[in-house]
Amino acid sequence: MQEREKRLLIVENDEILSSFLDKYLLKHGYEPVCILNGDQIPAMLEKQRFDAIILDLLIGGRGGLYWLKWIKQYHSYIPVVVTSSKTGEDDRLLGLKS
Repeated sequence: MQEREKRLLIVENDEILSSFLDKYLLKHGYEPVCILNGDQIPAMLEKQRFDAIILDLLIGGRGGLYWLKWIKQYHSYIPVVVTSSKTGEDDRLLGLKS
């Protein structure tokens, strides 16, 4: 029996980085679904099942920390990998606390 590809939701507002992640993950046997805006997260999680989420903290709108907390509240069973270009210790602690 063939194992199903792992479906990953990628939330990244940088189109170039999003495209790179999409191609890289496809090449390595994953099924990436890329969105550029965090406001699309609820609809995506309602429509499809994801094995993990890659979430950029610097997405526009409500921001990545808001969506990280939302995912942990309503979909806590989905692991989240947080990406960010922020380097401050306070920023890292905020991400870990969420």
